[in-house]
Amino acid sequence: MSTEPSLSSIGVEARKDALMKDIKVVAEDADSLIKDVGNATVEEVSATRANIENSIGAVRTKLHDVRTTVGHKVGCVANCTHAYVNQHPWKSIGLASIAGLMIGFLLRRR
Repeated sequence: MSTEPSLSSIGVEARKDALMKDIKVVAEDADSLIKDVGNATVEEVSATRANIENSIGAVRTKLHDVRTTVGHKVGCVANCTHAYVNQHPWKSIGLASIAGLMIGFLLRRR
């Protein structure tokens, strides 16, 4: 059993904050590279570039994980909605009609 929390157990806000922090680190690394390019040696530029590439790789991995998690959750919601509509077709038609009337009424008032 893993002691690390899975992506599904971590809150969306926490994941968003971690992703934003990683993006800021990449931006800061890129900014430092631009500032240091004028008076740095080739080795220093290469090391900074490697750090930036590692940071970008980490951000890409996290973006892929978030995309996968969101896609899975959207699929689950779609499957649940499909099952509910199949089990309760008249309720679904009624709710859709009421929602349509409310939206039409609100748009007409504008």
